[in-house]
Amino acid sequence: MSERNTKEEAQINWKNVAPDAYELRDDLLASFRYAFRKRDDLLNRVREISEGSGNADMIQDLSDLSALGKANLAELNKIKFDPARLDFAAAQADQLADMLALANGASHDTNQAKLLRDAAFAHLKEAVDELRTAGKYAFRKQKDRYQGYTSQYHKK
Repeated sequence: MSERNTKEEAQINWKNVAPDAYELRDDLLASFRYAFRKRDDLLNRVREISEGSGNADMIQDLSDLSALGKANLAELNKIKFDPARLDFAAAQADQLADMLALANGASHDTNQAKLLRDAAFAHLKEAVDELRTAGKYAFRKQKDRYQGYTSQYHKK
């Protein structure tokens, strides 16, 4: 239950921080388009980065924009762009990736509690199936008792 609550909390956190992250990405794109307006090669790269949609793409965009900006600081300095925003974008991309993984439940695949629960269910199902089979055999001639070892679900 605590793992499930953690996932729900992560989804709420993601909904709170995602709009700011999208705004940061859009702001960086606008700044880069203006700063690189005379460089077709860089504008094409910005265009490639801006393609795509979705949360994972936005996180990748922040990371790519940070790297592109750090590689072309001379052009960004001409428009008085604060290079600290590039470091912030890279840090945000790392944090957001972890948050999105939690919110989507990707990190719960190797969760020990879930693995234990799944194994316990499998063993319990085996035991119940064995009891049902034995009960059906043992009470095959007693209709009232035999009924207790059958399943309406499996009959459908």
